[in-house]
Amino acid sequence: MTFDIPADMLLLFVMRMDEQMIDSMLSDKETYMSMKRKEFLEFISRRFSYHKLSCGDTALLALRGTYQGGTMEGYSFLGNKSRQRLDLIVAVNEKNEIIHLTSSPDFAFHSVGFAKYFLPENTKS
Repeated sequence: MTFDIPADMLLLFVMRMDEQMIDSMLSDKETYMSMKRKEFLEFISRRFSYHKLSCGDTALLALRGTYQGGTMEGYSFLGNKSRQRLDLIVAVNEKNEIIHLTSSPDFAFHSVGFAKYFLPENTKS
C-alpha cells in the first residue's frame, strides 16, 4: 500500500514541524500508523510541541536508517539542537512513494561521515 502523499513533501513538512501543511496532505479515508487522521495529527502535534518547547528544537533533521533488527529501512528524525529522535519512521519505495508510516524503538540511523568534520574541535577560526 502506498499513500497518496509525495514523500519529499512529507519529509520537508515534518522537518519544518509544520502541522498545518501536514494536515493539508492527509485524507480522512486513510489511517496513519493505525490512527485516523485526527488522532495522527494529535500525535504529531504532541511530538512537535515536545521538540519545540522541551528540547528547544527549531527544526528536525531527516536521516535514513534501519529498524526491525536491520531488516527494514526508512527515514526518521532528530531534533536540530537536542538530537532527540522523533518517534516516526517514513518508509519509502524506489519510486519515492510512502509505503509505510510507523514507529520502532530499535531504529538506528545510518552513520553520516561528513558530520565529524563540522564539529567545533575540527574547525579553525
